Amino acid sequence: MKVNLRKPISYSYSWIGKKITKAKQTFKPKDTVKIDYWDLWSLDISLAQVIRPALVAFSKVNYSYGTVDVEDLPEHTALFTDLEKWQWIVSEMIWAFEKIADPHYDNEFFVKSEFAEFGLEYNSQAAKVVEDRINNGLRLFGKYYRALWT
Repeated sequence: MKVNLRKPISYSYSWIGKKITKAKQTFKPKDTVKIDYWDLWSLDISLAQVIRPALVAFSKVNYSYGTVDVEDLPEHTALFTDLEKWQWIVSEMIWAFEKIADPHYDNEFFVKSEFAEFGLEYNSQAAKVVEDRINNGLRLFGKYYRALWT
């Protein structure tokens, strides 16, 4: 998969009389997304590998934030500022996409057991906790998608 997002258009201007005229365009808009056939095999992983780094970069430079619904926050965030609440929301999105981008993240739920048939036992309770958190991160991504701007 290859993704090139739009570059900003930069113009140089010259004054002719009282009129500004465009002298030259230094960058052209460019949208290039090349999807290879194998990217479709696990599209959720392919998309997560693009979305996660974009969210990480966004979290470092965002100068604004969306309005956060209180019901989307855990109790320990009650005294957070609005910006800290927004950062918590974005960090949950990042965490979810980080897990999805790793096709082997569920290996951590296999624990050694002398009673299991192959010497490993699957910890389904721990897996459910992680799956619930992933699903919450995806829910937050969908809910706050239009607030992902700077």
